Amino acid sequence: MSDRNVEISKKLVLKNTVGTAAGKILQLTILVWAYQYLVRRISPEEYSVYAVIMSVVAFLPTLTSVLTSGVARYSVEAYAKGDLQRVTQITSTMSIATLVAGFVVSVVGTVFVWHIDSLLTVAPAYVNDARIMAGLLIFSVAVSVAVAPFAVGLYMRQRLAEQNALFILSTFLRLAIMLVLLLGVSTRAVWVVVATVCANLSYLLVIVLFSRKLVPALCVKRDHWRTDMIKQMTSFGGWNFAERLSLTIQHHVDPLILNRLASPMDVTAFHIGAIPTRQILYGWGQMSTVIGPPLIAMHATSQHERLGKAFVTGNRYASWFLLLFAVPIIIFHREIITLYAGPSYTGAGRIMALLLLGVAAHFTNLMTYPVLHARARLKGLGIARLATRTLTILLTLYLVGVRQWGALGAAMSNAGIMIISEALVFWPLGLRATGISLRQYLRDTLIPVMIPAVASAATLLLIREYLRPAGWLEVGLCSVFGVAVYGSTLGVFCLRPYDRAELTRLTGVMKRRLFPVAR
Repeated sequence: MSDRNVEISKKLVLKNTVGTAAGKILQLTILVWAYQYLVRRISPEEYSVYAVIMSVVAFLPTLTSVLTSGVARYSVEAYAKGDLQRVTQITSTMSIATLVAGFVVSVVGTVFVWHIDSLLTVAPAYVNDARIMAGLLIFSVAVSVAVAPFAVGLYMRQRLAEQNALFILSTFLRLAIMLVLLLGVSTRAVWVVVATVCANLSYLLVIVLFSRKLVPALCVKRDHWRTDMIKQMTSFGGWNFAERLSLTIQHHVDPLILNRLASPMDVTAFHIGAIPTRQILYGWGQMSTVIGPPLIAMHATSQHERLGKAFVTGNRYASWFLLLFAVPIIIFHREIITLYAGPSYTGAGRIMALLLLGVAAHFTNLMTYPVLHARARLKGLGIARLATRTLTILLTLYLVGVRQWGALGAAMSNAGIMIISEALVFWPLGLRATGISLRQYLRDTLIPVMIPAVASAATLLLIREYLRPAGWLEVGLCSVFGVAVYGSTLGVFCLRPYDRAELTRLTGVMKRRLFPVAR
């Protein structure tokens, strides 16, 4: 068995990570501008319609992941072993299933769009906009599900640099359409959806064409249909579905609860406050595609010790990167939201801070899912995620519906359950999956992560108390000082010899790329 077809390379992972991050940062910049532009110019009622429709439609890809998630995972494994015939068997078998699933999504979506005013709380003036947004988004999801088996070629070949370049181009297309419609036609939330769907479908078409060119085995042959393969794919996809459903609930169920039990202002405030958290976790979802193929190849070639090391190192690096930026946002949450959305949405700052604290806890155990995904052992994780999400929903219903705490109650429920469940449930699950001891985890991940975060937070709290920054420039300068404290503490007290060696190597690679020396 050989991993020659799926390269296990730090250099390749780094290259793909940088490209993915660049595309995500560009997308985030556009969304942050669009949300601010809308929230300052349209009513909370109209903005809440956009937030709720996005939340409803987000469940559709999750529901169909029972069929689609196994395709990418097992195609990579087959390709790593050089078994192209199995790749064709997977594509031939699952393409029919995904085509049917796409058709079902279209039919169910049509019924939903027709009855949207009775299923959701929508002001009469915005019912037509809600139907347009839902119809376009559902059509986009149906198409992506139908062609899913043919769109994994770049992922299999780890040609994510090309995929990231295409994503960046589609993001620029999205921005261009959005600018024309928002600035040239009218200020309406529906135009954001129109631009998004046009860009997404264009991107999907090009990805399918490139995938088929890179991996010709991604084709349909009648004699390669394998009935037994459906069971294997859906078995893996079932537990992957449980994991994805829990994440979708985490992102999108709160606006639906607030839509029924609170006010449009609560829906809008929660959507604004959740922007950093939502984009961080979506960004990680895209980043995980970078490390997926190498981890699968490690498992396929029985490199278990290397897999465990990737678990510890990945948790540490991801948490360092997150907290470098999250700590200033948490400390200056009130100032940032007031400057961004206006004094009417000050409450969204507390929501943002609470949700970021929950994500920070999650990042200390971030590599559990990629490792279990690589080993095709998602059952325990899926059950645990669904259990904690169910508990979160029940607590949110109580805090919002009974206690009338609105968006703040939803944020408290999410953050509290996430922090407690990570410590009591998901840390032990990740440690058992990788054979890492609690002592090693504390020494190599948690303590090195906490030290710079505490130092930076303490410094920024003092700065906020005595300087009281009020403008973007003041908040930015104070945040830069906090980042400097974070980086200094990290460099002096937390970097291990391995980390310093990796940093030196990375610096050398970047210097050679930026300042090539003629030979």
